[in-house]
Amino acid sequence: MRLPTMSIYCFLYPIMTMAAFLFWLLNFSTDYYEHYETPLLLSYSLLVILIIELPITTIFRKQCQTARCVWVIAACRLIMFELILFLMSGNASILDAIESPIIKNVELAFSMASIVSIVVTASLMHLSLVRKPVNELI
Repeated sequence: MRLPTMSIYCFLYPIMTMAAFLFWLLNFSTDYYEHYETPLLLSYSLLVILIIELPITTIFRKQCQTARCVWVIAACRLIMFELILFLMSGNASILDAIESPIIKNVELAFSMASIVSIVVTASLMHLSLVRKPVNELI
């Protein structure tokens, strides 16, 4: 993939994660004022991920030419996001899914928003690698 395309996907991931979390917060949260500082925590963690991910993308952009590589990148993003959330909040939010439902668990909503945005961006990257140019179809 070319560098501008990869950097667009790097910026698309934090934007989609924040949008999905704010959608959850405004529509499904029981008490919005109880979680007023949580978008700030999410934005800090997404900023750290973006700062880490952009140099890695520029270094390894030549190696990411297969669809398998795209899904490996998606798994690395999820692990990196969960690790940063663990370091910032002190608990593993994916493992807390058993204890409380997503309506009451803000950290689990972080993780679910991240998973949704990772799947969407990885699917878009996969489609851009798999689709054939118009010249080859003729």
